[in-house]
Amino acid sequence: MMSDNQFDKLMEQLKNDYDKMPTQSSPTKIMAGIKKQKKRNWFIFFRQWQVAAMIILTIGIGSVLVMNQIGSQNETSLEANDRSTVNESTAIDEAAELFSTEMEQGDLAELQGNQKEDVGEETPDGAVAEDTSEEAMVGASAIEPPDEEAAQFLLEGTEGELNVSPLQDDKLSFYTYYDSRFDVERVTDEEMTGYEIYMNFSNGPIEPSVFEIALVSNNQAVNEEIEAIRQHYVNGGYAEISANSYMIERIPAQVITEFAFQKDGYDTHVAAVEFGEELYFFTTHKVSKDNVDQIELNEAYENHFRYIASQFRWLY
Repeated sequence: MMSDNQFDKLMEQLKNDYDKMPTQSSPTKIMAGIKKQKKRNWFIFFRQWQVAAMIILTIGIGSVLVMNQIGSQNETSLEANDRSTVNESTAIDEAAELFSTEMEQGDLAELQGNQKEDVGEETPDGAVAEDTSEEAMVGASAIEPPDEEAAQFLLEGTEGELNVSPLQDDKLSFYTYYDSRFDVERVTDEEMTGYEIYMNFSNGPIEPSVFEIALVSNNQAVNEEIEAIRQHYVNGGYAEISANSYMIERIPAQVITEFAFQKDGYDTHVAAVEFGEELYFFTTHKVSKDNVDQIELNEAYENHFRYIASQFRWLY
């Protein structure tokens, strides 16, 4: 229990502490404190708003710059795509136009080739002559000749088809076709190497030959070789007659010169042909007009020589 004396001392101490406290009820001090507090709060709010505004402005400017960059890139990409599309379209159009032109030219060339094969070039005697240029013969030589009796040909003046056989020689670099019934002889000497084809209609070979080809050894100049052949016939009793371009119109090769002779009721036609660096002589025979006993045989000579010559090709 607290005594009265202790209680009085406690009350006195409380009164002294109360008197020491400052007065807080002054209106001026209270308003000053309130204003000071408001200013401090407003300054904090203003600083916070500035920071937020700067952040928002920075984000906005960054967004505009990013959008502009993206738009510029898209524009460049679209322009590039447009240019690429235009270039591709132009290239496609040009390729299509080129292809169409080539196709038209190819079709035209093929049509012209077919027309030439079907019609050919008609010579004065009604025969069909082939291209006699060396280039044409070289191109045609790529065709490999078939086996014996694999080809057939309807010979003018005969009924039905004609069985033919190939004659090929790699050294002489040529091939051709002939009637399978005919006889073929290979001839070789110091000056020439070649072949002679004789007609044979089951009664034995018929002389003279219907076709001859010979490769010259080229021991002399071309002009000298040609003159030597001419003199050979003259010295053998042959009378020189007009050739009338008989061989030139029928042989599919480049003929240098042609000459003709007559003896014993037959005409001999000889053509000198230069192919590459080689000299060849082509020879055929006909029944002379005054040889009435064999005049019917002349058609066979002409038709079979025409066919053999038309099928002639160089191998290189």
